[in-house]
Amino acid sequence: MWTEFAARTVTSATKPPAQRKTQLQLVAPINGVASGQIVLSSTQPLTEVSAVAGELKSAGAMKAALSVRVRFATHRPLVKDELLVAGGTAAGSVVQVYYTLHDAFVAANQTVQSVYVTVAVPPDAAAGEYRGSVKVRTNLGETEVPLQVTVPDFVLPDPSDLNIWMALSHSPTQLAYFYQVPHYSDQHWEKIETQMQLVSQVGNHVLYIPVLWHVNNGSGPQMITFKEEGGKLTPDFTLLDRYLKLAARYYGPQRYVVLGVWGKWQRETGSTRTKADELFVTTPEANGGYGMLKLSADYSANAALWTAVFDGVATRVKTHLNVPASRIVLGNGDDRHPTNETDAAWQKIAPESPGWHAWTHHYGDMGPRPVLFEIVDPTCGRDVPKAGESWVRGGWDATTGKTLFLSTVRDIQFDGVPPAYYFSIPDISVGKQRTGTTVGLARIGLDYWPKRVPGVSGVDSGFNGGSRAAPGRVDRNRTTTLTAPGPKGPVAMLHYEALREGVQAAEARIVVEKAVQAKVGDTAAFEQALQIFWTKGSRCPELYTLSDRAAFEDFGGWQEGTLPLYVAAAEAQRLLQLRDAAVKSAKAGEQRRQSR
Repeated sequence: MWTEFAARTVTSATKPPAQRKTQLQLVAPINGVASGQIVLSSTQPLTEVSAVAGELKSAGAMKAALSVRVRFATHRPLVKDELLVAGGTAAGSVVQVYYTLHDAFVAANQTVQSVYVTVAVPPDAAAGEYRGSVKVRTNLGETEVPLQVTVPDFVLPDPSDLNIWMALSHSPTQLAYFYQVPHYSDQHWEKIETQMQLVSQVGNHVLYIPVLWHVNNGSGPQMITFKEEGGKLTPDFTLLDRYLKLAARYYGPQRYVVLGVWGKWQRETGSTRTKADELFVTTPEANGGYGMLKLSADYSANAALWTAVFDGVATRVKTHLNVPASRIVLGNGDDRHPTNETDAAWQKIAPESPGWHAWTHHYGDMGPRPVLFEIVDPTCGRDVPKAGESWVRGGWDATTGKTLFLSTVRDIQFDGVPPAYYFSIPDISVGKQRTGTTVGLARIGLDYWPKRVPGVSGVDSGFNGGSRAAPGRVDRNRTTTLTAPGPKGPVAMLHYEALREGVQAAEARIVVEKAVQAKVGDTAAFEQALQIFWTKGSRCPELYTLSDRAAFEDFGGWQEGTLPLYVAAAEAQRLLQLRDAAVKSAKAGEQRRQSR
């Protein structure tokens, strides 16, 4: 038995380390989480595996109890990325075996098993050292693993109030397809809510509302339906109303809404790619299902209809998510943008909308009225500072300009990227990049799982509209997914848990940088904490070679970087008088989720 850091991929081929750690040591901020693994290995098959966590106790005054969740890791092999393999790249040859995390586990006579331990610190907990243990039983005996949790006095605000911007993307239509349940049935809504719960624990600030079929970000029945009444088409928002109520419950107020009324391509058959001369929207059918309705791509020809769509959405997102019409951007572009004629039509249809959204390399012309862009190019942030230069990277203060940029971090979207990399990407997505400054992370898919399409070469990810695509491709022909299809609904993968902790660390870094820029406290000590975090907890190699990936797979140093970072953030938070606001935010978020 030994312990491992949270994102190490442990398989049947994993060998015990030369120096085994037999105590699980975690670091988590107040209102945050931390995870680690207990690894069991034997020359004989392991069966009847179970684990029970005891109460965590502190030598100091206990304000609120920490909760401990125990899950068991199971394997989910990814499908090989056919297009990358065809290109002969090293990336395409890697098919990594990842872990999904289940509350229930049925042993399958394996000789290596990971017991995944996650500790959650409530918003009213006291800082300090907490100790307990986890009892693990198998058919071969029982062992008790000491558990130590260090809680610095840094308070993480509710995810809705984070400084970092997070724009996660999930697909309700993919849930229905994969679980083979009727779209928007009670069973479907259960899956949707499970997925939204997972999104909410990371944080989400940009809500995508796709309207069209057969474009990126949606290939099935959408939540705004269209039906004929009195000889004219009218939009119906019944499904969207239900979805927005859930979004309000789990996400809280949003910063932007992306209304998907435009797309680069329509794909009608297989890998055939044609210009979008027609649009397809969702219409209810007599049998209770949903079908496609064809509309002209000339928005001016249906201006009254599209005005009704925009106005209906604007009223609802203002009510549920506190998003004004001036924060509803039109999308979605993909290295292409709408024509000036299309933009002119939409300026008349929705004069309150500030402009357009796209994910792109944003080289050269970004099109008419660019507002919210998710850019591909930044991968690893800035270079390591030279002697005498500040470790402050900024980015979090770049939200005042006309156009906002979020990073899609292209490197994470290969099959073989180790889960540990997901710890770094929130932090490297906030700061000065090679082509500009990004304020957060976007275009991370939750549930774009592979689905074979009869008669079509490749795999439909549920994202590219039935096109030839590798599993889970959301952006730039790369793979990304944070959850896996569990027996009853989506379940977390190691990538997801690593991302959660990465968001926490990025937020702490931002608070420390605010103190440095405000020139309060010990600036030298704050700079040192930033340096330790960057060099130990947020390193970012280019992941284009197998050797790079292997090196990152063994990277378990992030808690060495986050402990001094959280300690520094606690002091910065106090000096900036942000602590009380963070406590209020954390408690309000908890009450919101419990009350709705």
